[in-house]
Amino acid sequence: MALTRLALAPAALRREELEALFLPYDLKRLEMYSRNMVDYHLIMDMIPAISRMYFLNQLGDLALSAAQSALLLGVGLQHKSVDQLEKEIELPAGQLMGLFNRIIRKVVKVPLAEGGVVVHLE
Repeated sequence: MALTRLALAPAALRREELEALFLPYDLKRLEMYSRNMVDYHLIMDMIPAISRMYFLNQLGDLALSAAQSALLLGVGLQHKSVDQLEKEIELPAGQLMGLFNRIIRKVVKVPLAEGGVVVHLE
């Protein structure tokens, strides 16, 4: 007897849900960080919510590598510092920050570019 897996993944967030979680200014901060215009400390308050949405499959088809997922889990849900993760993941802090920037770029690019989730940032 073959077991089948039900696809019960939550749907990607709609625009209204995204606007309830983040202000337009928050989304602008994420965009600015993804363009290397501001320091990562400016967006750290949003990382737990982004992590939660990613691990609940609410960010659409966002695909992260194992290292990126581990980094998002550690920083966002376990509230670990980059220094702690540097020891646990055994990657230099600079490389972790590069991975972190790529995560945010994907978050800004994929979910915000999908049909119903586009929010004007001005």
